[in-house]
Amino acid sequence: MEIKIVSTKDELFAVCHMAASSNAQNEALSEEFHRGSLNMEDCLILKEGQRIYGRIILNRYLTYLTLEKIPVERAVGFLKEACNRIHEKHIVIHLYSDKSNHELVKTSLLLSDFVITQEKESYIRQPYAYPIKADLRDGRDVEDTLFIEMIQACYEQNQDRSIRKDAIRYGRYKAAVKLFTELIEQEPLTYRQMLFVNGTPAGIVFLNTSSEKYRGIGYLAVHPAFRAQGLGKVLLQAACALAAKEKSVSTIIGDIDVRNAYIRDIVQACAFELSCQELVFEKNS
Repeated sequence: MEIKIVSTKDELFAVCHMAASSNAQNEALSEEFHRGSLNMEDCLILKEGQRIYGRIILNRYLTYLTLEKIPVERAVGFLKEACNRIHEKHIVIHLYSDKSNHELVKTSLLLSDFVITQEKESYIRQPYAYPIKADLRDGRDVEDTLFIEMIQACYEQNQDRSIRKDAIRYGRYKAAVKLFTELIEQEPLTYRQMLFVNGTPAGIVFLNTSSEKYRGIGYLAVHPAFRAQGLGKVLLQAACALAAKEKSVSTIIGDIDVRNAYIRDIVQACAFELSCQELVFEKNS
């Protein structure tokens, strides 16, 4: 088997139609190539003859990792080559249980010195135009600094382990700036919304684009002073209503830490259904 960068249109087509991947990931990857946010040289493949047995996107994180049924030692070699090519000291990979070869990928990551640092649940639902009467303002009317301040204010009660870990690693302000920057990347101003109660900022929600058909809840938080008032549900309903304005969107996705009971209660109250499990792997080189 050969490990190489995608170099032909036939290889690119095969990469975006791997049987072991979910349809959602195949579609999202195909759209990223079509938009130009990814190029062929970003994709490393494991190939034998005309068939693709492995794919992975080489960027700041390793994404879209998919493996067909291959010997585990081949998979480990492929992962080792991918890690060597990105030259990152800290590498993160997300693995969803809806991949058909989930156990092979999990085993290969563990044998490649990755460790599981977070367990998550992925919830989905269709967009719905909830009638929203609350005072919601988006990024056109709210300064970036207010969003960053809200992220900082919500760290104390945030039950997402990766977010809390970044707050410890970078300090709250730098972690908040980092998270905000990641959330708004290439997204319209309307996709970040802040809820006000009597003129005071009370919570925020960020929507992100996974693909033409899919939108994700990038982040949702309610200020500690405004908890237990049902505002988290209002924010999530607002995100669902925003997604419903786009006719191409069929599904909204929300990924939560398994320990985040507060957010789980909110997504379930808004009729989201559990779709699959997610594992976050990390490696320090």
